[in-house]
Amino acid sequence: MTTRKSIHALPDHPLELEKIRDAFRHLMNSAGDNGYQKLAGIHGVPEHLCKHVPSDEGVFLAWHRAYILNFEKALQQIDASVYLPYWDWTELVGVPAAIPLACTDKTYDAAGTPMPNPFFAAKIALEANRLTTRGTYFSPTSRYRALQAIIQNTLPTLTSTSYEEFNTRIASLHGDVHGWVGGDMRHTDYAAYDPIFWMLHAGVDYLWAKWAEALRTHLSPDPPPSILDKPLAPFEVALDGERRIMKVADVLQTAALGYTYAGIGENPALIPILNHHNGAFHIENFSIGSRKIFIKILGLRVSAESFFINIFINQPDADFHTPLEGNDYYATSFAIFGMGNSAHHNLHHHALTADIEDRWLDISASFNKLLATGKLQNPDRLEIKLVAVDGEEKPVDISRLPFQGVSIETR
Repeated sequence: MTTRKSIHALPDHPLELEKIRDAFRHLMNSAGDNGYQKLAGIHGVPEHLCKHVPSDEGVFLAWHRAYILNFEKALQQIDASVYLPYWDWTELVGVPAAIPLACTDKTYDAAGTPMPNPFFAAKIALEANRLTTRGTYFSPTSRYRALQAIIQNTLPTLTSTSYEEFNTRIASLHGDVHGWVGGDMRHTDYAAYDPIFWMLHAGVDYLWAKWAEALRTHLSPDPPPSILDKPLAPFEVALDGERRIMKVADVLQTAALGYTYAGIGENPALIPILNHHNGAFHIENFSIGSRKIFIKILGLRVSAESFFINIFINQPDADFHTPLEGNDYYATSFAIFGMGNSAHHNLHHHALTADIEDRWLDISASFNKLLATGKLQNPDRLEIKLVAVDGEEKPVDISRLPFQGVSIETR
């Protein structure tokens, strides 16, 4: 039984970390069906087989579980003792290490020889062997602050009461992390070539396993029967001496797949959500009291383009250059994870115009801090400013963003 551990814990286990890095490095130098280029290309270019909300038919979690398991098995063909570390982005480990430390160094010491760190970047053969990139939009402290906002929006997802709800919500939030990392991770076509992709999706899988364990005490975390037979192509399973395409029903128990997670057994933090009432974009006579306050992104649609959006409260002059660090008016961030060419390969036309569930972004902490410090000149009126950059980290007009509008609501 393989036990996957947190990438944040590995610097404390240098021999284990080196073995996993060595396996990654050898995989990146391997060709064929179990080579890094082939495995990464399943997700975006050139094969475009990934499953994402809303066209995923409910299999985002299941398909990516099969995908990273396939990747982990390729690593274990190189060294049977290694595993795929998981990155739980809700574990903050100090500025500037919001991106796991093991993934930030360009080189590492391999038995006394400096080697390129295979967690830092990888080649994209289809792009003339260029190295993957990550975003430079944030300063280290702004990056940390933006991830805190994503964490704040992640924790309520762990209170989801059905597989369908959790699948949709975690898919959107994982897209926020893709956008936050930036660079190639902002593009479905190339995201899987960045080594951190595999740890991020192991983190998504970890949160799924953790959520399912907690929910199982009083409700079923299993998908509805209608999707249990849906295929997870191109991944296969061997049964009774024959191989067939895996199905959703094949991947519901991690132990049956031969792995588990260190840390499972801790119940997720439960955040009670009260019934909400609608609020206007500019709210008069507004009082939050003991409630939580959310920005609601209305009618978010699938997009071929990627965007990262920072949100400010009562700072109408905020723009691309406005810092996040030390800025109490900064509220939260989210991403739109563009499907790129996968939008044409993997989505039906009607799905491209279908709405994703509305996004809820918790700004309670920022709002209350502004109140406590006297920085809301008119506390019963709120104004929200969205500042967006595209996948190339260039400022874009809000009119380009694929959603219908914004509202402020309390729960």
